[in-house]
Amino acid sequence: MFSTGTFSRGPAWLIGMPRAPPFRETLDWLTNERIDENGIIPIAIQTLRMIWRETPLVHQREGATVALFQTLLKRPSGRELVQGIAGALNRIFPLEPLAVARCRELIRQTLAGATGPPF
Repeated sequence: MFSTGTFSRGPAWLIGMPRAPPFRETLDWLTNERIDENGIIPIAIQTLRMIWRETPLVHQREGATVALFQTLLKRPSGRELVQGIAGALNRIFPLEPLAVARCRELIRQTLAGATGPPF
């Protein structure tokens, strides 16, 4: 289960992504259908920020990002949730256009892999 200590560990929890136990715990927690979107959105956004700001290797960053969005897509309203995050990327990563562009592309690819049109 998710523990609040996961986020307090800082960048160390990102090493070995996306199979590191703390990251996997976070993804498992995000699939819990008993938690509504109002509880999921802030955690998903903070996780995304930590991935892009703290993960040293590009392949880890991108793998963790795809894993995060694939996890969110498992929720009943996951597609809308991911699309909402995609629309807010400029606010999530202010003054980081490269992160916004690459993250948007990863979201597009992830949504294209899911059933239906990407947007």
